[in-house]
Amino acid sequence: MTSRRQPADAFTLLEVILAMAILALSLAALGHAVRLSHQNAERTAIESDATIIAESVLAELLSGVRTLTEVQREAYTETLPTGQSVQDARWFISISIDNGPIDGLLLLGVKVEPAQELLAAVAPVQLVRYAPDPSVLEEEGEL
Repeated sequence: MTSRRQPADAFTLLEVILAMAILALSLAALGHAVRLSHQNAERTAIESDATIIAESVLAELLSGVRTLTEVQREAYTETLPTGQSVQDARWFISISIDNGPIDGLLLLGVKVEPAQELLAAVAPVQLVRYAPDPSVLEEEGEL
């Protein structure tokens, strides 16, 4: 009598190779997703810094701490609470001052651009606000 060989309860080599290929592709896709999320988080942090700088410069203009003068691509200078000024070479600011739609109203624009090392990561941030014209307020005696 011929005996038939019973199949063993194990994986074949083909099944093991296919499982390893699927695992490798899954890990590659997961690694790519992690890299993209890291890049997005870094870009978001840089954009947040640029927005904070733009808001800070606008607040300085509105409060009178910074003089109302137009500036084109000047290195950002931060004034510390001690009164000391520190220049941050990673950022350039531009300030535009235009007449608003109503007499006595100015249109203030602040544009914050990253320096070369950050340039690929983030686009420039621009904020615009209306503000009362100080020269009109002086004439009316409100200052």
